[in-house]
Amino acid sequence: MFHRNRLIGSVGLCVAVFAAGAAAQRRRGPPAHPPAAPPAQQIHVATIHAAEANNMLQRMRVWLFAPPAGVSAYGLASLGQGHRIWALLPGCRQPNPDDPRDPCPVGRVTIDTIEGAGTVQNGEPQNVTTSADSRRVQAFVVPPSVTTVRIRLLRPNNAVRYEVAIRTMDVPHLPEPAGHATPGGFEIDLSAYLSN
Repeated sequence: MFHRNRLIGSVGLCVAVFAAGAAAQRRRGPPAHPPAAPPAQQIHVATIHAAEANNMLQRMRVWLFAPPAGVSAYGLASLGQGHRIWALLPGCRQPNPDDPRDPCPVGRVTIDTIEGAGTVQNGEPQNVTTSADSRRVQAFVVPPSVTTVRIRLLRPNNAVRYEVAIRTMDVPHLPEPAGHATPGGFEIDLSAYLSN
């Protein structure tokens, strides 16, 4: 009987201490400084040199160029200042049941900021010749404050066909396109690149 009374007394004492602590917590309110959140985990983006990326894109019939100084063709004039890039794309043809090739393997290219401040200006693809299924050139300007970019090749339905990340410090090492400046433009020598 004595042990039983001592057990009941101990349980009662624990309940009383717990209730007093809970009441004190209600009077104090929530802690003044909530616990700090763990630091955000840095995500490392693997990049390759722009020249290596260019070699890989050429397998999909896309070439990257650094336009010659002073040339503003294919929409560069409206994209502002920064690292300038041209992408030479394959043409897009009407589907032909007798031709097994993809009629439009690359609809467009996008270049987006991964690291750094600023937004890459993406132009629209423009035909190189007057032919409807001409090869196309798309212009981009990367602000100097952007340090890493992602290049994506998109199909006409915007599905990603390929993507790669490069450092913008490598962009000036891209080759200039074969061809020559014309009054108000630039004529790319398409014979220097794989035919469409």
